[in-house]
Amino acid sequence: MWCKGFFKHSQELSKAYLADVVPRSQRSHVFGRFNSVSNVGFIIGPVVGGYVVDQLGGFHVVAMLTAVIFLLNFGQLISFILLLQC
Repeated sequence: MWCKGFFKHSQELSKAYLADVVPRSQRSHVFGRFNSVSNVGFIIGPVVGGYVVDQLGGFHVVAMLTAVIFLLNFGQLISFILLLQC
């Protein structure tokens, strides 16, 4: 499964990119916010996934919803990087 290795470390890559872009004086604030949002996602994600499985028809709906959210996030990251390079 090639995509597992390709997408596995996206959070670490995002942190490395932030370390390059953010000035040293603001890094602690930016990394704190980044980690907070990530942790909220780890808490809310299973709750929303459980609700979708119960109410909307099963695991395949959760898998498709996760794939769509991931692709939107990936597209946003790529567009952000391209915008910063201009």
